[in-house]
Amino acid sequence: MFGFYATCFLFVILVLGTILRLVTGISIFKLLKYLGKWTGEFDKDRADLVLSGKDPFDEVAFAAGDDHGGGAWDEELAEMDVDLTDTRALPVGANR
Repeated sequence: MFGFYATCFLFVILVLGTILRLVTGISIFKLLKYLGKWTGEFDKDRADLVLSGKDPFDEVAFAAGDDHGGGAWDEELAEMDVDLTDTRALPVGANR
């Protein structure tokens, strides 16, 4: 079993790391370092509020281009006339 995981690890580092470096110029180790730093910035308190339903997702604000949070309390975004009939971002089979 160890041989399987060692082979997978080597494949990811050597093969996929080389392809990543050739295509984008980014080292796989720098990418992993960045991802480690990024995941360390996870806002657990905000996630708890959203997942508990106390701070629900504001679809109107998101459709208006607000990608940094905000919410219905943001009067400028709440008053915007946004067309929610554009279903390109909905999963396949989802209906409104």
